[in-house]
Amino acid sequence: MKKRLAVAALAVLLGGCGSIADIAEHQRIYGGIQQDVRLMGEPYLPKTSPPEYFFPLILFGFFDLPLSFVLDTVLLPVTVTIALTTDDKKR
Repeated sequence: MKKRLAVAALAVLLGGCGSIADIAEHQRIYGGIQQDVRLMGEPYLPKTSPPEYFFPLILFGFFDLPLSFVLDTVLLPVTVTIALTTDDKKR
């Protein structure tokens, strides 16, 4: 029972990480989904030379995708406002 609770808590805490990272850096419309798809398409560890393939990144992106969709939808008024009011060169 404790194991299930820990997994559920971890999923809630990590859910939507792509959205949070995108809103902090790029402020794109549905940017969390874009980050998750990119993560699943190119699952390599950053800052490694040569780039190292890391399969758990695919799983993380797969499980984070629905949560990022929900969070991106909630943040849609903010990201649309930012997209309409800022110049593309500044973002």
